Amino acid sequence: MIQRMLLPLLTLTLFTISLGCGTSAPSPKAPALSSTPAPAKPTAQATSTAEKSTTAAKSAKALNTGSSEDFVRSIRAGGKPPRIRHQKADKKVDYRLQIAPGVANPGEAATIRLSISHVLDSHDAKYGTRQPINDATLRAHLVAPRTKKYRNWTASQTFLNVEDAGTYSVVFSSPVEGIHHLAIRGESKSAGKIEYSVPLSFGKWPIDPEIKLP
Repeated sequence: MIQRMLLPLLTLTLFTISLGCGTSAPSPKAPALSSTPAPAKPTAQATSTAEKSTTAAKSAKALNTGSSEDFVRSIRAGGKPPRIRHQKADKKVDYRLQIAPGVANPGEAATIRLSISHVLDSHDAKYGTRQPINDATLRAHLVAPRTKKYRNWTASQTFLNVEDAGTYSVVFSSPVEGIHHLAIRGESKSAGKIEYSVPLSFGKWPIDPEIKLP
């Protein structure tokens, strides 16, 4: 009698134990890892180099440094342009100025060559539309940026007329690092008043095209 009563209970217990010892439900699979590596983020140095290259390109375009192979190589190497050119023309006078080297080191010399021409109303058989101005008397004034050491540094030079027609030359050096203001003033009997201003850098590159000159 007792055996008959215990048999169903024993069967239920074994069934419960078998459920507890059964295979557990499979856990969700983890997402498969991609075999393609994520693109690396640019380092601060790489970002800084890219920004300098962009700024240098803008300066080169604005200052008309030219597209010579020497200039391209110097910019890629983080260097300074071998020369910088400026050009301006009004109704009477055409100005073309070249600075070499484009950015001299403080204390070193920079040569400035200025070519000025009459802007002719009609084409001339000899000169075309630009006739060199050979009778100008010019003086250049260089104003340095204000620094803790140099608060009011300026220099003045008289342009020399070189062999090329309508071309004048002067040499400047400055102990001050930064963007200077080169102001050219003078007169010509045939052209009247001559005035031209450009940035001249010693040691600093690139040059912001929107910089305010001292």
